[in-house]
Amino acid sequence: MSNCLKEDTHSAFQLADMHCDDTDFAGIYDCRGQRPLWAGFLSTWRFDRFSYVEHFATAPNLRGGGIGTTTLRLLQQAEGDRPIVLEVEPPTTETARRRISFYERNGFSLCERAYVQPPYRPWEETEGLTLLLMTTVSDFLEEHFDEVRATIHAEVYGVTGD
Repeated sequence: MSNCLKEDTHSAFQLADMHCDDTDFAGIYDCRGQRPLWAGFLSTWRFDRFSYVEHFATAPNLRGGGIGTTTLRLLQQAEGDRPIVLEVEPPTTETARRRISFYERNGFSLCERAYVQPPYRPWEETEGLTLLLMTTVSDFLEEHFDEVRATIHAEVYGVTGD
């Protein structure tokens, strides 16, 4: 494991990273005050063809102030041309529609192909959750959807043989 600090020179938000195998965990900090305040977190997986955002959350009281946009910009800078993939809920609620719009404003494209997220605890749940995938490279999922799904299912959720 290694620690590093990524800073956006245009704002006062920082990511403090911890790396373990293929997974990165980043604490998001608001450094505008006298001392850094926890503002959220981001966990990503790096695979052969793409990176996957497993979790991304910001403190509710800091939303709307640019912290999410700054975090995604830092992530995209770190990944370069490498596609970034994440899961979102279908746009059936206002919250889901706002979340999709946020990601679209930040360079992600929605893939309309149905995707089922396996349960994290298969012994407690019988069916997965129907979601959609988004990516920073618009045609990437058209070409590699089955590979992306199989990789996420096997590596993140421990499910093989879809």
